[in-house]
Amino acid sequence: MADAPRSSRVHERNNFDAFRLAAAVMVLAGHAFVLSGRGAEEPLIAHTAIGGLGELGVSIFFVISGFLVTMSFQRLGSTAAYLANRVLRIVPGLVVALALTAFALGPLVTSLPAEAYLARPQTWLYVARNALLYPVTYALPGVFETNPYPGAVNGSLWTLRLEFTFYLVLPLMAWAGGLNRRGLALLAGAAGLAYLAVLSLPALALEAPAVLVIAARNFWLFAAGAALFAWRDSPLLARPAPWLAATALFLAVLPFRTATPYLAPLALPLAVVGAALRPVAGVRSASRFGDFSYGIYIYAFPVQQALMHALGPERLGVAAFAALTFACVLPLAALSWWAVERPALSLKRLVAAKLAPGPRRPPAPLQAVEPF
Repeated sequence: MADAPRSSRVHERNNFDAFRLAAAVMVLAGHAFVLSGRGAEEPLIAHTAIGGLGELGVSIFFVISGFLVTMSFQRLGSTAAYLANRVLRIVPGLVVALALTAFALGPLVTSLPAEAYLARPQTWLYVARNALLYPVTYALPGVFETNPYPGAVNGSLWTLRLEFTFYLVLPLMAWAGGLNRRGLALLAGAAGLAYLAVLSLPALALEAPAVLVIAARNFWLFAAGAALFAWRDSPLLARPAPWLAATALFLAVLPFRTATPYLAPLALPLAVVGAALRPVAGVRSASRFGDFSYGIYIYAFPVQQALMHALGPERLGVAAFAALTFACVLPLAALSWWAVERPALSLKRLVAAKLAPGPRRPPAPLQAVEPF
């Protein structure tokens, strides 16, 4: 099997783009059940304790993010350039999606007169607060209040706040001298133990808030992805047996509701990264027309809510709902990539030249790998 990619066209030698696209579609499909009021019918929710297709898709995103942004930080060698690149990746596409949702979709679906809707401070704060990532706001005045999943205009936004928070861990690790194999392995180990400890709280007659479980699980996934980048040349990833065993463990525990929350997230990072680093013909070229995964992710939820508002749950089966959503979202994701995200990402070189001037030599434990 091939080792970690080292080509300047590295995206053609792995399956990361395909995994990101698949994760976005998983979230869309999972939300098709939830937003139509049929969440209990979702197969992974009904028959496993994994939390559904949406949770699985988000989990895959966090693993891949940990791997790729660690590579980005190592390559740049500058905290300022790294953070600027992360902002360029997330914020421009997000701001456009928020503006379109608030000022194009909102007036069409609100129960308020358009003038009253636009006069409400909440309408404008929806864009401003969510663009800042942390004070997430889900509601717009009078929008989707009678939907099966009422009030939430874009319930996917919470992950962006968590994602950016995790981005900040890597500069702290670099400052402490821990952005290396040992440091990232210790970080992943501590994150995994913290996640298991949070899960054990109910057994100790203590209540573990759902938000704490979610944060602990996703931080483990991110940290594990980061550690796997540092150890990408080790037998753990270079040989097929470890990641095949992780994949088998992940699949094997799904039917067991007690074991799944503990073992499935622990096995997932190695299963995802191991598979992503082994290119498959056809799969590896998933982004040949553009990277639409982020656009699908940020537009799918409001499009689904709009379709449910217009058509109602009784007129749409889940499969038809998901398919119609995808047909509507794909052009939006393509426009987002070509008109917003790609032009914003083209500024990365300029940012790197300004904020990380001179030759950038990665520390020895993280040998140079070309960026995605």
